[in-house]
Amino acid sequence: MRLVLTGATGFVGQHLLAHLSSLGHECRVLIRGDKLRQSVQNLPGVDYYKVDLRNAAELKTALQGTD
Repeated sequence: MRLVLTGATGFVGQHLLAHLSSLGHECRVLIRGDKLRQSVQNLPGVDYYKVDLRNAAELKTALQGTD
């Protein structure tokens, strides 16, 4: 399953992302800035998209191809 996850750099989100990745799910993590990426990098099957959630066009692009 290809999932979209917001909040993946927070405490709960980091653990959820690691768990989903360990189960073999592909995860698309929506982040606000590049420096936040360090806390969730190096997991298999994880892609990162820098997105402003207030921007409908960016959000639409980030959601394409996900379940």
